[in-house]
Order: sequence, then C-alpha cells, then structure tokens
Amino acid sequence: MPALSDLCERLNQQFLDPQNLNIPTDTQTEAVREALAGMNAFLGRQYTLEGLDGALESSLPEYCLPVLVCGAAAFALDFSLRKRLSGFASAIGREETLRLWCAHLSRQFDAGLDRLRALSLQSEAGLPFGAWTWNESPHWREEEGL
Repeated sequence: MPALSDLCERLNQQFLDPQNLNIPTDTQTEAVREALAGMNAFLGRQYTLEGLDGALESSLPEYCLPVLVCGAAAFALDFSLRKRLSGFASAIGREETLRLWCAHLSRQFDAGLDRLRALSLQSEAGLPFGAWTWNESPHWREEEGL
C-alpha cells in the first residue's frame, strides 16, 4: 500500500530537472492532499494515505497511484508557479513554460479521473445502466378515463 512518503518521493523524482525546481515538503504534502481530495470527490470514495492527515494505513488501490501522482504534480507545480509569479523575480518565458506544463498535468489528472470513474462504474455490483422493472398500474386504462 502506498504511503505519503512514497508519493512525495515520486514527486521529487519528477521535478529533478535543469531548471532546478524545488518543491518544499509542505507543498508536496498539500499537493497530495488536494489531489486525493479531488479524486475522492470525483469517485465518491474516501481513500486514505498512510501518513496524510493522521491516517494509519492506506486504502488507495495501486491502480489509482499514477492518477494521484499526476494530480499532485499538477497541484505542486501550480503552487510553485503562483509563488514565482507573486515574487516577480524571474523571466517571463520560464513562467509561461511552467504555466503550460501545469495546464498539461491538470488535463492529464482530469483524464485519469474520468478513466478511474469509468473503471469504478464497470466494477459496481448494481450497474446504473442495467435492466430495471417497469411498474405499470394494471388499471391504467381506468385511471386515464378510457
């Protein structure tokens, strides 16, 4: 089962690049929290991660990890971009690159959520699109005045 520390390590591996992006630990934790909250809201679940908000164990399935990491990366990059833009300290071209990267990761996260939602609907015991019984009154002609 995944833990918060595992996800933060995966985020660190994503952001080792020539631009030397540095995502602080508290920002990584908040990014994972936001991504998990979005995933839970979208899927109608209450998945937990060991080490996040006092959870002692993880209930998140392994197949959800790539989507969660992608969402956490999008949030972490968004937080980093906002911090850089509020400081006005760096060149505009780099911010545009970060903004485009952030938008791309957000779209990937949304697409991953759609995929997980479709998978969860397919594995449900009571399919929402299954057959249902038609309860028609046997006296419908009398009710209509016919």
